[in-house]
Amino acid sequence: MTKSIFEILDESNDKAYFTIIPNIILNHSTGDEQALYGQMKRFAGEKGKCFASLETLAKKLNWGEFKVRSNIKKILTRKWIIKAGTVRGKTRPVNAYKVVDLWKLNTNFYTKKIKVHSTVSSKKKKDRGSQHGKIGADSTVEEEPIIKKIQNTNDNDLSFPKLLKKYPNFDIFYSAYPRKVSGRLALKTFKNLKPNYKLLEIILEDIKYRKTTSAWKGDIEYIPHPSTYLNRKRWEDEDKGRPPVKPKPKPYFRGDPMVYSETRKQWYVITDGEWKKFVGKEEDIKYK
Repeated sequence: MTKSIFEILDESNDKAYFTIIPNIILNHSTGDEQALYGQMKRFAGEKGKCFASLETLAKKLNWGEFKVRSNIKKILTRKWIIKAGTVRGKTRPVNAYKVVDLWKLNTNFYTKKIKVHSTVSSKKKKDRGSQHGKIGADSTVEEEPIIKKIQNTNDNDLSFPKLLKKYPNFDIFYSAYPRKVSGRLALKTFKNLKPNYKLLEIILEDIKYRKTTSAWKGDIEYIPHPSTYLNRKRWEDEDKGRPPVKPKPKPYFRGDPMVYSETRKQWYVITDGEWKKFVGKEEDIKYK
């Protein structure tokens, strides 16, 4: 098998023999992306540029080459590295990648977002002189997240409205579905189905179309229960009268897809299959 080789150029201005990773990467990406970025940055940081094969990176990360290639695409999408053309190799042209300088972005982001939460009492703070704006030795600094994890609680302890809040993807489906019966059974079926955001989009488009048909405009009793609809995968039914779905730009936050809940008036970011609340600004959302 021919080895895939590429050159990495590091312009992030780190000190020699150190691999420094910005918090904006550590707090807003997957562990796999961080690990690959760190290795690529390490290779580039020691000599300024390097030639590294997929095999070398895979060995360092204890991954397969397919996983390395897949995550390179992800961090390209996040714009942590960019393609820098090709350079002449010993036997063939070599793909070149440049590590992007993220320090200004990182500093600006956290300058606006940092909150201070002290772990000591206000009385002790005064005793330590924190009244002059200093942070005590026992204080911690927490960064305000742009995406927040949804709290995990036992389903049996929650009412159905709270279950809807816990499972925003099901909430979006259930809000769109016209017949609201046997909600817990529908949730169980939905969880077994495990639809990703792309399948959820297909399901929602199908529901939107069916609401315009005579079968669903009439007596609601003729509309199947939501659990039945899901079990039978009714969105896969053939219907010659169905108009084709026109493609439209999709919302993303730093390379991760997003879905909007009309019911909650809330954006969600889907990171590695996990739904997280988005609490950033509209201008942070990119459409492509």
